[in-house]
Amino acid sequence: MLEDLSSKDFADESDYMLAVGPLIPLKNVDGMIQAASKVPSARLVVVGDGQEKIRLEEQAETLGVPLNIKGNSHSEEELAQLYSQCKLLIHLSLYEPFGLTPVEAGLFGKPSIVTNHGGPPEIVVDGETGFIVAPRDYSSIARRMKELLSNPELRHEMGRKARKRVLENFTLERSAKRLLAEVQG
Repeated sequence: MLEDLSSKDFADESDYMLAVGPLIPLKNVDGMIQAASKVPSARLVVVGDGQEKIRLEEQAETLGVPLNIKGNSHSEEELAQLYSQCKLLIHLSLYEPFGLTPVEAGLFGKPSIVTNHGGPPEIVVDGETGFIVAPRDYSSIARRMKELLSNPELRHEMGRKARKRVLENFTLERSAKRLLAEVQG
C-alpha cells in the first residue's frame, strides 16, 4: 500500500512534475502540456495509458515539452518511487469526484496543482499544500508550475503541510472513523 511506502527512503528529488491517471480527455493532460510549454524547465512524467497517448506525445513534441509516458504496468513500489522523486503533482482533471492522486502525493510530501472542479479542492488547501487553478487557465497554471519548480523552500514547505494534512484527514483509518461516525449519527 502506498501509505506504507511513503516513509521509505528513495533517491533524491528529480526534476519532473508527475501526473497519474488514464490518458483520456477528461484528465486534461493536453492542458498540462499546454501550460508546461510556457515553463522552460518543465518536464512531465505521466503514469497512465489510453486513447490519447499518441496525440499527447505529438502535442508535447510540437510544443517542445519533455514528456515521458510510463504506461500502467508499475508496481506500488515503482509508483511510490515516482511520487517520492517528483517535484510536484499536477492533476488538472476537468472533473474528479474526489481525486486520490493529490492524497498520494501528499503522503510523499509533495505539493499538488489541482483544478477547482470536483473533489480535489477538498484535499488541497490553496497556497498552503499546493495550488488550485481553473483547468483551462494555462497562464495561471504555468505561473504556479514556475513558482513551485523555481522555489524549493516553498515547494518543500507546501509538501510538508500536504503530508501533515493527508495524515490527519485522509488515511484509511481516519476515513473509516469519519464514515462510522456518520453512520452512527
